[in-house]
Amino acid sequence: MHTLSLEGGYDTMIKLHEFTIQVPRADTGSSQVTYQLDDTFFELFEGSLLETGKLNVDIKLDKTPRHIQLFFSIQGEVELSCDRTLELFNYPINIERVVHFKIGDENKELDIDLYMIERQGSSIQVAQHIYDFVTLAIPMKRLHPRFTDEEAEEEVD
Repeated sequence: MHTLSLEGGYDTMIKLHEFTIQVPRADTGSSQVTYQLDDTFFELFEGSLLETGKLNVDIKLDKTPRHIQLFFSIQGEVELSCDRTLELFNYPINIERVVHFKIGDENKELDIDLYMIERQGSSIQVAQHIYDFVTLAIPMKRLHPRFTDEEAEEEVD
C-alpha cells in the first residue's frame, strides 16, 4: 500500500505525476493506494470550483488479463460558500465509485467510467477522476446546513 500526503512547494507537473497508479505487469493482480489530500490538490486544477478541503482517498486496483477496475473511496469535507448568505461551511464528501478499463490497442474514453488503455500501458493517471468525482458530489444549490430544514419545507409546499 502506498500513502501520499500533498504539501506545498512542488511543481504542478510533479504533483500530477504523484497521482499515477502503476498497473501490475502480471495478467492478474491487485494493489492499493491511499492519498491524503488538502488545498494543494485543488490548486492543480486551473479555475477549480473548490479551493479548500481535506479528503482521504483509497483506490484499489484489480487487474485481470483483459480488464482493470479501480475502486475509489473518497471521504472528507470541502469548504463551500452558501448561495444565500455567502457564509462558508464544510460540506461532507462520501463517494464510492468504480472506473473500468478495457485493455486494447489505444487510449480512449468509451463511456462514462469506461476507458480503453493500451496493452503496453503501465500506469493510470487518477487525479482528474478524483477531482471530477468530488466536484460532481457538490450540490447545484449550495446552502448552509442551517437552511436545509427550511429548504425541505419549501419543496413540500
